[in-house]
Amino acid sequence: MSLNKNLLKEYRNKIQAKLDELDLDVELTLGNCSYGESHATFKLELQVKGGDSKELSDLKQINRVRNYDLDKIHIDGVHHFKLVGWKSRARSKPFIVECQKSKSKYVIDEKTCSRWFAKFVSAWDDNEVGDLTLVEKNIMNGN
Repeated sequence: MSLNKNLLKEYRNKIQAKLDELDLDVELTLGNCSYGESHATFKLELQVKGGDSKELSDLKQINRVRNYDLDKIHIDGVHHFKLVGWKSRARSKPFIVECQKSKSKYVIDEKTCSRWFAKFVSAWDDNEVGDLTLVEKNIMNGN
């Protein structure tokens, strides 16, 4: 017997069905598969139920520097996009957005992410601007 893509898809569906039957406090998902003629290796992902995905936890970590509004919904025509993840290995389009209506996920570049999800800071908000400190007196006026 030789392994092929179609056969492994069938095995994958059967294995995933058995994993779904397990009563655990975690979610088990079969990931990518690499195979040869006589062997195959599936990646098994384990995630705490209700916990953050890897992409979301990476986004929260990178957001400490970038300071995007993670609660903001960007409306683009009929789509309502929310920032839901960051792919650390993607260079050109590392940010993941999800359409809130269709639950479809898309990737966007950093420039688009900045336009859509940058936090708005008002120049008139005293809490955001900070305090002024006198660093130099005007000698000409005698003050």
